[in-house]
Order: sequence, then structure tokens, then C-alpha cells
Amino acid sequence: MPAWRKFLAQFQDVLVIVLLIATLISAVLWLYEREPALPYEAMAIFAVVMLNAIMGYIQRSRAEEAVAALRQMSAAHASVIRDNERQSIPAAEVVPATSFSSKKATPFPPTQD
Repeated sequence: MPAWRKFLAQFQDVLVIVLLIATLISAVLWLYEREPALPYEAMAIFAVVMLNAIMGYIQRSRAEEAVAALRQMSAAHASVIRDNERQSIPAAEVVPATSFSSKKATPFPPTQD
């Protein structure tokens, strides 16, 4: 997903939409009344919504990086002994009767349940 879509996804929450509508209403009322020099309420609400979106985007990006790092650290293959031979197989194919092999330790027989 492109970065701009990830950022726009921060505006899908119902509360954020309500705050954006409140910003619009406040800005329209300011245009109608023209009391203060600037629409301070609308600017404040919009600033909070934007700050929330930026922080949410950064947090999501960091979480995605952490998940990618964890996936890379997880074992995609396992070193096992099958038919008295050391093999590397996908970790999903490991079954309880499989003997594991380790470079630091000697192979051990399968457990008997």
C-alpha cells in the first residue's frame, strides 16, 4: 500500500470524521459571523486531527517494520533428521515424530507419547 493511502487510512475512524465535520461547521460559522480575525476553533480542531493522523501513520509504519523484522527472525526452515539423514524442511512440515538437529548439540530421538 502506498504511503499516501496509509496516511489517508487514518481518517476512516468515525470520531475523526465527526471532528472533521465539526471543523467544517466551525469554519462555515466563522465565515458567516466573522467575529474573530481567524477561525481559531476550526484551526485547533483541524490541528488535533492532523496531529492524530501523523502519529497514527508513524505508529503504523513502525509496527509494520517490527512485524517484518519478526517474520525475518522466525524460522522458515527446520533442520531435522529423517531416514538417518540431516535435512532442511519447511517449518510447517515438522510433525511430533520428527527428530530435530542442532549444530551445537547432538541429534536426539523422537519422543514417545
